[in-house]
Amino acid sequence: MQNKSTPTVSRAALACLAATVIVLIWSGIAPKQRSTWFLEVLPVLSALPLILFTWRRFPLTTLLTVVITPHAIVLTAGIGAAVAVIFFSRMHDRALVALK
Repeated sequence: MQNKSTPTVSRAALACLAATVIVLIWSGIAPKQRSTWFLEVLPVLSALPLILFTWRRFPLTTLLTVVITPHAIVLTAGIGAAVAVIFFSRMHDRALVALK
C-alpha cells in the first residue's frame, strides 16, 4: 500500500524530465554565443530545480508536466533553430539576388 503523503512520480514525468535534460545538455554543447544561450535557457535552469525541489509538496499533474516540457525544449533548442533560420534566410536572399 502506498503512503498517501508522498506523491509518486509518473513515468510521463520522468520521461519529460529526461527529454528536457537531454535537450538542455545538447544545446549547451559548443553554442555559438554562450551568453545568448545562457539567457535563452535561464528560465529552464531556474524552473527545473524549483519544480524538482517542490515536487513532494506541490506535485504537478501529468498534463501540466507534458505541457511544460515542449515549452522548455523550445526555449533550450530554440536558439539553435533561430540561428539556422537566419542562416537559411540569408542564403535564400542571396539566391534571389543572384537570379535577378
